[in-house]
Amino acid sequence: MKIRYFLTLPFFLIIVILIVFKVSKDYRDYKDKSRKSVNCEIPILIVEEISNDPFFCDSTEVVCTGDVYDVTTYSARIVAKSYRILELAEESVIGVQISSNIADLQEHSNVEVFVANDIVGNEFSLEIKGLERNSTYYYCAFVFSDGVYYYGMIRDFKTETGCRFDVCLNDSGCGEMNKVYKYYALGSKVKLTATPKKGCYFVGWSDCESKELTRWVDVNSDTTITATFYKKPYLHVESNLSSYGKVTNCSGYYEVGDEVEFEATPLDKLFRFVGWSDGNKDNPRMVKVNTDISYIAIFEIPIVASGAENGYSYVDLGLSVDWAICNVGAYSPEKYGDYFAWGETSVKDVYSLNTYKWCKKSISSMTKYCKNPSYGIVDNKDVLDLEDDAARVNMGGKWRMPTKEEQDELRNKCTFKWVENFNGTGVAGDVVIGPNGNVIFLPAAGYKVESALRQEGKHGLYWLGSLYSYFSDGADGLFFDYGSLYWDSNYRCYGQPVRGVVP
Repeated sequence: MKIRYFLTLPFFLIIVILIVFKVSKDYRDYKDKSRKSVNCEIPILIVEEISNDPFFCDSTEVVCTGDVYDVTTYSARIVAKSYRILELAEESVIGVQISSNIADLQEHSNVEVFVANDIVGNEFSLEIKGLERNSTYYYCAFVFSDGVYYYGMIRDFKTETGCRFDVCLNDSGCGEMNKVYKYYALGSKVKLTATPKKGCYFVGWSDCESKELTRWVDVNSDTTITATFYKKPYLHVESNLSSYGKVTNCSGYYEVGDEVEFEATPLDKLFRFVGWSDGNKDNPRMVKVNTDISYIAIFEIPIVASGAENGYSYVDLGLSVDWAICNVGAYSPEKYGDYFAWGETSVKDVYSLNTYKWCKKSISSMTKYCKNPSYGIVDNKDVLDLEDDAARVNMGGKWRMPTKEEQDELRNKCTFKWVENFNGTGVAGDVVIGPNGNVIFLPAAGYKVESALRQEGKHGLYWLGSLYSYFSDGADGLFFDYGSLYWDSNYRCYGQPVRGVVP
């Protein structure tokens, strides 16, 4: 019995020693394993037990730098945690510093700073973008509180190699592409969508794999694909004056080489189509559309001279006298010409009784052309002498101002048509169509009082060669505006245009 007991005791001690050694070794292995796992992936969920803490921070650290997740070729998400500052000061800043140079990060200079905005309790995470592919970056978390910076330990990660994938547009400016990232992991599939703008069409992709607007591309290497768009040629056809004539409604986009026919049509027999803006007079007209192009149909009211007197053209309207094409002092039908006080033959700056030739500064002091003593010296002249006729003096030959009877003939036998924009000049006035179809134009030139021009573009007031029969301070005139045409009188001292006639 004693011998057996003696043998049993050493054996028991050996067993105890072995057990203690095994426990100690397991504990050391656990500690080593815990310390070596710093660079392994860390779950996002944070738990309380230190042995399972994914941040693996020393309990003395103020801020703990966590791991990175979702690393791509250009971005990564970083997590971090503050241990000892549970309630940060109001002006506190927390975030991550990052650099591709570890020395800069160790000195916390020349680094990029990303401030966290996704903060839960004392933990935060943020996404870093704009990184370079296949590059190593060093980072550490920081807390700035009460004027002091606290830093976590420095860690590192490497972005994925990936493949560069660029999608370009040709420079036609008539297409759009969906946005794609610059780098993709090898083997990724990328969806491309080409969208032509109005008036454009999609030609195809530069790799010639497809002409579909939407396609998928396998990214197996650095790749550049260009989407090519072309602008369809645009044909524009219009009238220079919509109130004069219309054109076939054919403006729009066409395929290159399409043939299009269009036609110009006057709205009234008064108006005439004279040709297209490029000088061509074909109507209807056929063109081939190869590029953007515009054609304007030119319409006008034709004024054709019947003859000339002393170098000035006139139109035979089928009346007792022929009427000048232009006002006295004008050289085209739409020009206003000169303004004259009645019985005066030259222009001046101010039109008033103080400047009027045939009075002494009052309506009761007329010195010529007076039939009533209340207005001055009676001479019973009621028709201008030729030396006081603005048409005769300025145009010469047989030209003179029209009489009231000749004005009545014009109003009664001719058709008057108001136009706002005579032959595209922007001038309003009356088109006068004679019994024989010939035409003149009287611009609404208004009249002058003192130095001001009144009723321009709204009224036409043209002097006749006769004195107003009732009051000697006035003279006869042809008056018109939009929708009205009449004989009336105005003060002799006012400035008005003159249209000459020739027998």
